[in-house]
Amino acid sequence: MIERNGASGLVDVGSGQRVEVALLQSIAAGEKIRIALRPEILRSASATAATPFNARVLDRRYQGTQTVYDIVSVRPPLEVLELGTAARHQVGVETPVPCRGKVAGLS
Repeated sequence: MIERNGASGLVDVGSGQRVEVALLQSIAAGEKIRIALRPEILRSASATAATPFNARVLDRRYQGTQTVYDIVSVRPPLEVLELGTAARHQVGVETPVPCRGKVAGLS
């Protein structure tokens, strides 16, 4: 964790990417922490948000009314489902993945 600001903090997740997290426990700046990304806080790249991070599309599976993407930003990779009739993101591209709320920071 880079810095703490009350109940939230700024975390370096690697590759120079930083995210704001909600701190659920007493964590000081400089400590190593584990973060939890809840699927319901992720949004598509067209949305605006205060806490975006970049992810690379590893794979995609178009399923008619939805597309399932395998993305990686922090480890392990995530499986993301996007509703809609067209697959928007190509395999191999890097795209911003904004969050609707804060990512949880755990000690």
